[in-house]
Amino acid sequence: MQKYLSKVFFVVFFVLFGVLLSKNIAPHYIRNISSASEMYMDVEGTDIKGEKISLPYTLKNVEKGTKIHLYNDFVISTNDMMYVKTVYAPLQVTADNAEIYSYGKKDTYPDIMKDPPTQVCLINIPTAQKVTHIEFVYEFPYDRDNLSLSPPLYGEGSDLMRYLFFKMSVPFVLAILQIFIGAFLIIMYIALLPSKIKASSLMWLGLFGISFGLWSLCECNFTVLIVQRPYVLYVGAFMSMFVTSLPILMFTRCIQDKKSRVLDVLAAVTAVSVLAAVILQLSGRLPFHKSMFFFHYLMLVNFVAMCTNVCIKGTKDKNIKKFSAAYVAMTFLVMLELINYSLNFVSYKTLFFQIGVLVFLVMNEYLTGIDLRNIVILKAENRRLTENMRIMEKQMTARYESGRMLIDTAEELKRQRHDLKHQYIVLNGFIDEKEYGKAKAYIEKLIKAIPQDNVKVYCRNDALNAIITYYAKAAEENNINYDIRLEIPSEVSKFSNLTETQLCIVFGNLLENAVEACCRTESQGRFIKLCSYIKAGMLYITMDNNCDGNIHMENGAFISSKRNEIGTGINSITAIAKKHGGDAKFNVKGDIFESSVCICI
Repeated sequence: MQKYLSKVFFVVFFVLFGVLLSKNIAPHYIRNISSASEMYMDVEGTDIKGEKISLPYTLKNVEKGTKIHLYNDFVISTNDMMYVKTVYAPLQVTADNAEIYSYGKKDTYPDIMKDPPTQVCLINIPTAQKVTHIEFVYEFPYDRDNLSLSPPLYGEGSDLMRYLFFKMSVPFVLAILQIFIGAFLIIMYIALLPSKIKASSLMWLGLFGISFGLWSLCECNFTVLIVQRPYVLYVGAFMSMFVTSLPILMFTRCIQDKKSRVLDVLAAVTAVSVLAAVILQLSGRLPFHKSMFFFHYLMLVNFVAMCTNVCIKGTKDKNIKKFSAAYVAMTFLVMLELINYSLNFVSYKTLFFQIGVLVFLVMNEYLTGIDLRNIVILKAENRRLTENMRIMEKQMTARYESGRMLIDTAEELKRQRHDLKHQYIVLNGFIDEKEYGKAKAYIEKLIKAIPQDNVKVYCRNDALNAIITYYAKAAEENNINYDIRLEIPSEVSKFSNLTETQLCIVFGNLLENAVEACCRTESQGRFIKLCSYIKAGMLYITMDNNCDGNIHMENGAFISSKRNEIGTGINSITAIAKKHGGDAKFNVKGDIFESSVCICI
């Protein structure tokens, strides 16, 4: 566990180091990019005319819808492009009084939105002049109290794109990674559905990874730059953020395996809040970007509540305690992220949250995976024990039938002994009367009346003989020719740790699989050939039987024809053989299934 966590923290360190590279090295590596940080500003309807400002700049106390002009002269080279960003404000860009870009006109976005969502883009500058007068005309937002003005960047197109990639790609890559992990967990959950293993924790953890990854992806400027669907990304970012707490609340419930009134209430509050936010946005009363602040605090409350809940219950339950570290780390980074939203000490929004989610996903995926692996192993063991019990029940049935036949034979012999005196008198009478033909016929009648010994002996071990007899009878009933030649000690346990029960499980599973395989073929030509012998302290068992050739394998293991999973019988045979210093091999050659088992005795 400690080795695994050290790897997780190494990944986190690597991510942080990547952030440092992208923020500090990239600007020095790519030198052909210029920033228009010095601009002149005019605000219509005010006394602000030609005021020189430094970008980024935040404009406040301006009437809604007022036009703000930023302008300056730029030295533009051929093939230069310009990167611009506008935050919830319409924007028009002109070069030498000719419009080269326009965004956010009233008829280009839904009526339920008073302002267009944030947009970033690259603009071609169609000019051959070296000095170009470029003007940016913004409209002050209706739903915000300020206008954020970002510095445009310009330079050769490929250099500009590389620069933006270095500056913006870390959150983008992290978001893709989170979505990938989430999708992988959901695929695992779907794969486990046929096995009827309760793995809903994987589904909720996966949904959490996807919802948070979508939030980060849709909010990332690099995504907006390459997708150019700001309205879709606006809805995707906020809806993903609003619902992010729901799957993690459900995951927390799953790992506790018990109902929690606190978590249920928080899940209900979150669901109702999401519905209310959607209604308010659709009605035009409150946009998503204003509801966001409520969900920030609700998210913090949810994570603090989950962390507290897990830590408290972890003091009584070790299975819950192991998840505590992930919740503590996640809650701390959520708090750090919310502080960053206010103080802005790191320019990448959601960076701390993204790192926290990545650590949370990886740690919980590992812990949940261990739990599910143990469940799968336990279920397979239970299924194997159930199959073994079924074999033993058949052995008991065969022993009962053998015993009943012996009792019936003994009763018949007892009756015949009782009648023997009278039979001798009859025979003596025939002889005295010299009726030798009648005497001979009477003797033949008596011989026919002697009960047959119906118990066939296949080996000297009574327990194994019973199970062989059971399947031999099943073979006869299904028109299967069988040839069974066995060399087995009468008391196996005297020679090794191999018990009669284990021996019966091996032969029982072999014969059961063989009978079932033969029954899936045509009635003509069905056969089973079973042989065993002892050599150099090893018991060798070989069996051939015909099959329909429709044998499925997965990763070198045979798949059961009754269930879409690895065959239990073959697993049991192999496990017993390996436990006693041997092995088991199975092979298909055309329509013949070959089984070979060796066990140290």
